[in-house]
Amino acid sequence: VMRVGGSKVIPVDVRIIAATNQNLEKDIEEKKFRLDLYYRLDVLRIRVPALRERDGDISLLARIFLANLNKEYGRNKGFDKEVLHYLTTLPWPGNIRQLNNIVERMVLLSEGRIITMEDAAEALELDIHAEKGTAKKIDMEQIEGLLSEGKSYAEIAELLGVSRSTLWRYRRNKK
Repeated sequence: VMRVGGSKVIPVDVRIIAATNQNLEKDIEEKKFRLDLYYRLDVLRIRVPALRERDGDISLLARIFLANLNKEYGRNKGFDKEVLHYLTTLPWPGNIRQLNNIVERMVLLSEGRIITMEDAAEALELDIHAEKGTAKKIDMEQIEGLLSEGKSYAEIAELLGVSRSTLWRYRRNKK
């Protein structure tokens, strides 16, 4: 390597690390990737399995993310064991970034010190009551009537057995 305008060669020792989610062998056959470049890069292959293939890592990663987020937001939250187990059942197409974002959403949306399945359902935008077959039918007229009586969103959500954000989401989607 030479500096621009320089006349002296500077020795360097460089290693290139490249990552892809493409099938390079197929791309070479289709003339979408150069064979000579492939051979320069193909020294050591490390396959990192998708998060869904490493369900044993999910609860560990979730706890690490939670610790970092507790520090970042000045909180002291923990997970209910049921939440950690539930997280291992999800497919995680967004891998670790998706898990981190969901944990952050749980930290921000949960009200108690322990993140419960209700908090997880809210962060994942699930209706766990419907999954359990105990969903209460939310009636817009009933909600509007309670609002006109002066009830707060917190009071209405408690009466209906849902979180405030679920109530807000329901009203927003029904308008």
